[in-house]
Amino acid sequence: MLRDGALVPSVSAVVLRSQPPTSPVFCSSDKAAASLFVELTAATATRNAARDWLIANVARCLPADYDVAFDIGLDVAAVRCTGIEWWTTESQPANGPAPDARQLWRFDVTEALALMPVGTLDVVDDPWVPRDALDALAVHWHAGRVSDGGYERLLVLAEGQAAALNRHAERRGAAPATAPRVELKDDERDAVMLLTAHVARLLIPLLADEDAREQLRAGLRELERQSAGAASHV
Repeated sequence: MLRDGALVPSVSAVVLRSQPPTSPVFCSSDKAAASLFVELTAATATRNAARDWLIANVARCLPADYDVAFDIGLDVAAVRCTGIEWWTTESQPANGPAPDARQLWRFDVTEALALMPVGTLDVVDDPWVPRDALDALAVHWHAGRVSDGGYERLLVLAEGQAAALNRHAERRGAAPATAPRVELKDDERDAVMLLTAHVARLLIPLLADEDAREQLRAGLRELERQSAGAASHV
């Protein structure tokens, strides 16, 4: 089981990974970060324009916590464009134009991308509250340090996250390894953020370390900003 202090970076990672994309140009990476994708738009209509956009926005193409956990380096001379591909929003190959399909430039960055670990934030493949966090709070509930109402809501939100994760896992499992990264849908992201925020609220008064409490408060403020309208979905 995770110790309370270990839950803080875990929750912080969820805050980063659950953020919705902010760029008007869709971009992504494959599972191994061997290829990066840039959507074909008016701003990226040519190979050179798409390459320039990628170079300026490489961190946006990677999972959100990579920008914190790694010093991201890119050897511009080694970036290689392999052409334009059609992919659906479910990260499945498409044969051409369709309501759920988009054109993506693929860039091979096998020899160009360098990820050098920095800091203490762990990169997680699964952007959600881990089972250990729920188990730790169950121990606090049994000890009387978490209210019955707070624990009951924890269980309800955990069920909502589990259902969202099952849907996400099905799509991720169906996607080819070379496909753009399968992102959380809005309702799945809402389920993760609601549970994460509730875990943070329960955990803050239980932490003895003030720095850890402040880190968690900062994460909670960001989650509340992101999920202002998510409560209507639950």
